[in-house]
Amino acid sequence: MFQAYVSCGWGISNIGFVMICFGICNGIAAIFIGNLIKITGRSPVICFALSLHVALIVTLLVWQPAYSNKLVYFAIAALWGICDAVWLVQINSLSGILFPGKEEASYSNFRLWESTGSVITYVYSPYLCTDVKLYLLLGLLLIGASGYTAVEYKQYKKKHAEKDQRVKGKFELVHNNINSAEIAE
Repeated sequence: MFQAYVSCGWGISNIGFVMICFGICNGIAAIFIGNLIKITGRSPVICFALSLHVALIVTLLVWQPAYSNKLVYFAIAALWGICDAVWLVQINSLSGILFPGKEEASYSNFRLWESTGSVITYVYSPYLCTDVKLYLLLGLLLIGASGYTAVEYKQYKKKHAEKDQRVKGKFELVHNNINSAEIAE
């Protein structure tokens, strides 16, 4: 999608340079995301990526590309690469967390749906204007973030229910021991 902006405003011959910037930033960000998650947790990083991605889409909707804005092309591509790294790393790690012992099937399923989304995008791409594609992307991003939030909430509730059960079990053991001691007397 970004090629439409680069080719229109700066020239087709520069698409590769902007995509190189995207790829480098994507790779570097993917290396550091895991360490950042250990410090801050998943939720703040996901919220940051969601906010940044929404801001980038809105920027692309209102921005008029021009030949003089060369740095803007690279900045948007770099920030988009950072967002992409967060999504790929975190969705893959979440798949591993949600399906322990079934990671291979989980990752295969993730790749299947990722590829399916790419195919669908390539099919409709020549028929839709860039702004329509951006609105579609924004809608799907918000739906995906809502689904991610629901999964995180469900995992949070499950984790705390298990923790409460373990604590309750310990108190029941103590209570049973006290009752047994009282009976013995």
